[in-house]
Amino acid sequence: MTKSLIVIGVPIAPDCKIDFRLSMWIADMCLRPNVIAKYEVTRFCAESVNRLIHFFLSVKEATHLFLVDADTSPTNSKTLDLLLAPDKDIVVGVCPIIHHLWGIRWGVMHYEDGGLTKPYTPIKELPEKVFRASDANGPYLIKREVLEKKMTPPYFFDIFDHKTGARILSQDLFFVRKAAESGVEIWCEPKAVFNHRKTVDLQHLIEKVLEMNDGTGGCKN
Repeated sequence: MTKSLIVIGVPIAPDCKIDFRLSMWIADMCLRPNVIAKYEVTRFCAESVNRLIHFFLSVKEATHLFLVDADTSPTNSKTLDLLLAPDKDIVVGVCPIIHHLWGIRWGVMHYEDGGLTKPYTPIKELPEKVFRASDANGPYLIKREVLEKKMTPPYFFDIFDHKTGARILSQDLFFVRKAAESGVEIWCEPKAVFNHRKTVDLQHLIEKVLEMNDGTGGCKN
């Protein structure tokens, strides 16, 4: 693999909150001579990410952009090395998500499940080895040539139903689907696991848990 210069890009909401564990990990990574970090604060995540890409491309020596959300943090100090090792156009790590249909899943699909033609169906169990993926929520390690030569702006974009106003495709899934349509392969390193932290209302959480069982705390048959 040629010598790399990695830009870690973090989109930040206007409240400027970031998981402390992530900030400490980034600080540790920036002790390496080939890693720099960039934070972008805007009202909209897609705007932050597109600005981060613009910055990355302005750094002529940069070879990889690592996009990671502010509410996540890697569970392994070697995460960046794990993502670099496959040497693919895009390599994603894995984050747990809570889906309204399936409960707790990992935010990535197998390539064989046809993310471009089938509904987003995140996987329940992680494979042991690197695998080709389709729809994936990130975090993403992206080679420069993907953004510079294989894709065109906008890279991240939320799509809304023009009749109802409801969001029908999130900016991250827009990105991976556009990448796939551009001939870019997406791979997943299942050992690059990230914690995913959210602030939730406990009453709302209790109601959701009861919906998943018989209403009394016992599991449905």
